[in-house]
Amino acid sequence: MTYPQNIYMSPRQAVSRFHRLIHKYGTDRVSKGNNFKKERELLCTGVFLMATGKYNRERYWMRPGEDISPDIDVRAVRYDKEDTSYKKRDFDIQVTELESRSTDILEAVQKKMKKGLCSEKTELLVSPDSRVYGLWWMM
Repeated sequence: MTYPQNIYMSPRQAVSRFHRLIHKYGTDRVSKGNNFKKERELLCTGVFLMATGKYNRERYWMRPGEDISPDIDVRAVRYDKEDTSYKKRDFDIQVTELESRSTDILEAVQKKMKKGLCSEKTELLVSPDSRVYGLWWMM
């Protein structure tokens, strides 16, 4: 799927979009296919940002970040209130899928860190095995 540049969506919209894709194309195709990798990254990030926002009472917006850098999967933004105005705070998220043959999250994180992909404004998010996506929607 293609996404317009510089148009942000709510994390809830990313989750809803993934749900519609599961119903349209089927669980196996969406949870395993390379054509839907970006949507899986947006889903994982959306769930993370919704939980983070619920915890710290902030609202986040997000968009795919491949046009910014090949190492950035999602660009996220929040607006912090400072006195009488709002200041935009953006950060990038690198999503890595934990492969089904690997169960060691620490190993996956260390592997990414060795590549030097994480900067001060980049968060690393480890996504579960793709089989989890299908189970999640069946509940």
